[in-house]
Amino acid sequence: MKKVLILLLAAIILISVVACTSGNSNKQIESQSGVDAQSDNSEILFAQTITFPVSDAGKTESNTEIFDVEPFTLSMKLPKGWTLTGRSQDTKIFPLIGVWSVMGIYNKNNEYVGAVGYNIYEEYEGAEKIPQAIYSPIALGNGYFFDARPKENGGSYTPISEKENGVTAITDVYYAACLSNDLGYGENEKYNKGILSYNDTLLVYVAFEFDADSLSDEELSAIAQSIDIQPVQ
Repeated sequence: MKKVLILLLAAIILISVVACTSGNSNKQIESQSGVDAQSDNSEILFAQTITFPVSDAGKTESNTEIFDVEPFTLSMKLPKGWTLTGRSQDTKIFPLIGVWSVMGIYNKNNEYVGAVGYNIYEEYEGAEKIPQAIYSPIALGNGYFFDARPKENGGSYTPISEKENGVTAITDVYYAACLSNDLGYGENEKYNKGILSYNDTLLVYVAFEFDADSLSDEELSAIAQSIDIQPVQ
């Protein structure tokens, strides 16, 4: 069932762009008001935690397995004043095709600057640690995809944090010119900033996408360094 689901999602990515929707369940988001860390550009980071799945919004007979996953927490540190909340269901920005329970990320000026969601995956013998295999639903697109190719293979996937049960990396998110134009970015190809992180004990991953101009590379790396995926206690 998982293999069929992954292949189906990959096929959908190659054919069209459909924005994923999410429910507005702010009760599952926790924020700590204390200062936790500081990035290289002196932007204070604050710890936040969200529990996935956020809600059953988007659940169908074909993706039940994704929403029936054991709940898990995603902890991270975001710049001061940034928040996680439900996003408008009619938005096309940050489509995050191939992930679910998508939550919007807003900066201190309440501008929609990013999004994050999750998916499950299946390990294949001999490919347990290969990013393209883990992130296949979001990495195999044509007009929109997260670049899961390591730098030595011509990609932008760069590990930032390696733990016993997974790896967190930063990478580029690619938009073809036609899609970029449809979303109002202009007529040229566009690259946003992304973070990918998986937990091979839970067999889940999360994907963040940020507008390229919304944060610095140092902030992106600091957020990636802070990410932790754990089962709900």
